[in-house]
Amino acid sequence: MVLSLRRDPFWDLDGRSARRERVLRRMLVVVVAALAATLLAMILGRLTSVDAHALMTGYRTALIGALLADVAACLLLVVGRLREPTAD
Repeated sequence: MVLSLRRDPFWDLDGRSARRERVLRRMLVVVVAALAATLLAMILGRLTSVDAHALMTGYRTALIGALLADVAACLLLVVGRLREPTAD
């Protein structure tokens, strides 16, 4: 779902529950985007404190954690793509 700032021309034709659902869905999109941006900022802020030499020479748990985080990110991208409505 793409966050759109345009006004919905059919807003007045729908019932109160449909309008409420639409507002809640938009709020959810904004909250999820804000959480994702915060998480990304926290991860990028920690990158400077990672010792690359230590990762390459023996800290296997950190390397495995990084790989699992990459897998989780890829899965989230796939799930997000699957949830998008198709243009029929």
